[in-house]
Amino acid sequence: MSNSCESASVQLCGCCEGVGRETPAPIYNRPALAQIVYRAGVFATFKASMIAALSNREYGALSALTTRDDGDFSIALIDAWALVSDIITFYQERAANEAYLRTATVTRSVFELARLVGYQPSPGVAASAPLAFTLNDAPGAPDPVVIASGSRVQSTPGAGQSPQTFETSADLTAYVAHNALAATTTGPVDLTALIGNSAAALASAAVSGASVASAADQDDPAIWLAGTSTGLKVGDGVLFIADDDCVQNADSPNWSFCHVVGMSVDSARQRTQISLDTPLAAALASATSVTLYAMRKRAALYGYNAPDPKLLADQTLAHFPSGTFTPAGSPATPTIADWNFASTLSGTTITLDQVYQGIVSSGSPANPTWIVLVADGGPSQFYQVTGVAEGAFDLYAISSKATQVTLHAPDGTKAKQTLAQFVTPTPRMTVAFVQNESLTVADQPVTQTSIDNGTASGGSAGTPQTLQAGMLTPIFGDSVEVGGGQRLTAGRTVAISGKRLRITVIQAGAYLMPADGQAPILLNAGDTFILDSYPPVQVAVPPALQWLSSALANLTSLYAWSVITTTGQPGMLYVDPSQTVLVPPDKNDPSASEAAVLDSLDKNGTGTTLVFTAPLARIYDRETFAVNANVVEASNGQTVNELLGNGDGTQAGQTFTLKQSPLTYVSTSNGEGGQSTLEIWVNELQWHEVASLLDQSNRARVFVTRMAQDGTVTVQFGDGVHGARLPSGQMNVRAVYRKGIGTAGNVPSGQLNQPLDRPAGLKSASNPASASGGADPATLADARTSAPLLVQTIGRVVSLEDYENYALAFSGIAKALATWTWFGRTRGVFVTAAGADGDVLDPAGTTLANLVAAYRRYGSPYVPIRAMSYQPRWFRLGGNVKVDAWNYDPPTVLAAVRDALTLAFGFDARALGEGVAASLIVKVAMQVPGVQAVRLTVFNRDDQGVSPGAPLLNFLPAFSPVPGDRQAIVPAELMLLDTSSLKGLQPWS
Repeated sequence: MSNSCESASVQLCGCCEGVGRETPAPIYNRPALAQIVYRAGVFATFKASMIAALSNREYGALSALTTRDDGDFSIALIDAWALVSDIITFYQERAANEAYLRTATVTRSVFELARLVGYQPSPGVAASAPLAFTLNDAPGAPDPVVIASGSRVQSTPGAGQSPQTFETSADLTAYVAHNALAATTTGPVDLTALIGNSAAALASAAVSGASVASAADQDDPAIWLAGTSTGLKVGDGVLFIADDDCVQNADSPNWSFCHVVGMSVDSARQRTQISLDTPLAAALASATSVTLYAMRKRAALYGYNAPDPKLLADQTLAHFPSGTFTPAGSPATPTIADWNFASTLSGTTITLDQVYQGIVSSGSPANPTWIVLVADGGPSQFYQVTGVAEGAFDLYAISSKATQVTLHAPDGTKAKQTLAQFVTPTPRMTVAFVQNESLTVADQPVTQTSIDNGTASGGSAGTPQTLQAGMLTPIFGDSVEVGGGQRLTAGRTVAISGKRLRITVIQAGAYLMPADGQAPILLNAGDTFILDSYPPVQVAVPPALQWLSSALANLTSLYAWSVITTTGQPGMLYVDPSQTVLVPPDKNDPSASEAAVLDSLDKNGTGTTLVFTAPLARIYDRETFAVNANVVEASNGQTVNELLGNGDGTQAGQTFTLKQSPLTYVSTSNGEGGQSTLEIWVNELQWHEVASLLDQSNRARVFVTRMAQDGTVTVQFGDGVHGARLPSGQMNVRAVYRKGIGTAGNVPSGQLNQPLDRPAGLKSASNPASASGGADPATLADARTSAPLLVQTIGRVVSLEDYENYALAFSGIAKALATWTWFGRTRGVFVTAAGADGDVLDPAGTTLANLVAAYRRYGSPYVPIRAMSYQPRWFRLGGNVKVDAWNYDPPTVLAAVRDALTLAFGFDARALGEGVAASLIVKVAMQVPGVQAVRLTVFNRDDQGVSPGAPLLNFLPAFSPVPGDRQAIVPAELMLLDTSSLKGLQPWS
């Protein structure tokens, strides 16, 4: 009878097999793991396998060893070898992980793996910024002043910052005249504003060679005159006349006669404004030259003061010859109407009421004498005076001396026909304006009643924006006319500065979304804010405002303005486009600045029209606006001159270590995006850095560098076969380089204000725009990301994906998104880029310019390319977290939730154009141990605000460029968590 253990069913279960071999363990790793398994076994499995081998027939000599007691020496020896095997396989697994780019954790492993495909870890890149220099304008101060390349300017550090030194990248010849090129505040006349006929809306003319404009915002047309003693007063007459036509043509329509109805004296600018009673004639708009005359004398015609003949006695009337009077009544009963004033006009000669000494005959067409006859309720007409005489007259029962003037009114002209109407039937109601004197017209203020808001991101914002009456036209857009600037050239960077306009709400109902996440604020009429960007964005009404305001909810769209309150708090103003007016800044408002690149220039006389490569980011007050053209690019890092030591011709591959670190690399358009500032001089001959010595000749004066993990740089020279050896000498090896690199150099605008090198005549320096482009040396994560990209692009940029990958591997750029778009009728590439640690790249800076240059170098030069910095956008959170308080400490868990959200929605974890779902917020929080439930009460973008009681959105979109979109090119948004809002996450009670 057989033993039960030998039954087939028991044999199949394996329960009687005893201890078996468990090593080597099978190894399987699925793709995309952060860590692989590579151990053949562990202590327990190794020991079990060796003990099992004691019973194995293959080891017959050990069959007599039947003990399995751990206290036995033989079993203890097995235990020791199992421990050794455990240790060896542990480190073997660690070494195996270091053989793969994704799983390696040691810096050297990652970098050496990356070098196998030709990747060189980025040493970082120095930040760059435009520096604007101001010269001393005191009499006798040097002008111009040469600011040499390498001139140092240090920053004034803010809280938690260290001073940063920047050096200029090129020589700059600075001029006092370039300190502050002011925008022109006056301009040529637009006679259409003084003309009552809208058909002449496109015409304009110059007045006496001077600039003229109107005060179109006032009730009456007005014009500025030079000086404060014009001799004019209210009621005086002024004559506008076209010089090129009226002298020759008595019937010319190119003239206007007006009365002065108001005056305003500007003593500060030595000018006088006169307001006119009537608009000018439309025909004046076509004249090429117009002169303004003051008619100094108001005269009457002879006989205007004659006694009424009807009041004279019959005996007196009998003494006058027949024809002296004009009849009235019927022929049967004739009566006297008035004197027959025909003698006042003889041909084209007219007699005035008295002697006027100031009237002279026209000497030449260039110096004409004018008279204007105005009949009350009748015609008015200008005439050129061709003759002047004095005589004694006894007419109309009065006797006196008077001036006679002969007028230019040829037969057959309308002027000749009109002339008789000023005398017949009576001259009593006719006024003659004489003794003309030309007035010097002052340059007129550049004013408008409204401006076109142009096109803004998110849609067209072209509704005209009302300006405060009388204010100068603000500066905005991509061009400005300045005084001077004759030495400027295209491609040059300039610094823009000035006070920003304010915006006033003229009707209650608008809302302010504070940037700190507070609830929307309902505004009242008269609330005023400082504009921090321009143009506005035309947007749909945010859900929070639809919930709050039924009036706004009915709008199809409204404007979103980026503003700053008068107390300095930023926010977004949401308002109906028709309910705002732009007003000048307050005298205490701070100035703003930015950098711009000149695309082209139009030099016109003493002024220059500057055209920028991109529109200005803000809208500036014209009176405080200024352009500093003494601008040169500068980069972070301070020059070091260092003696490395003695060259030794007997030593192959001689090396030296630089004493100062970190070595500065500046942005460039080469394949890596950064270029070393290190120069090596041996016996005063410069040696050159190469990537490798392998392909160098034995006489090549070259060297290579290697950077350690701590940032120190070692310089290595050739061995005489691959690269020349150093010649022997005493302290004959010298290094010139700059130290300083990384994101610490991305200082805000205005902080670079301490010139360390001061040539005679230099007054101050400042950076108009924030420094940008600074990036720290590559990390493990950077190498893991960038090394594969190098293989994908293979050094060329062809596909759309190549443009994106190439940017990601470019020094100074951390994120990129490439889309195709239209440039006119040509298909091109638009790249949105983000700098290291979320740095917003300066559009006028070197990083984006070098990236575009590299695209053209390594890609097709015929593909239009545009690169812009991303738009940072924040979202806010608030809510409750339920914690398992029985097993976990609630404050600790809540802090862990905040840390997890900060990590998951920080810059490194987010992608350009990627939106945020509320469910993802809950998922991240729920993955923290101890969290039982999450309830969101706040979830909104920073530009949307939050309204109490409004339903939460499930998803917050981030803008991303649409491929092939023909609208304005707008960069992608990067949606990041506003960490300050995490204080709104509270325990769930």
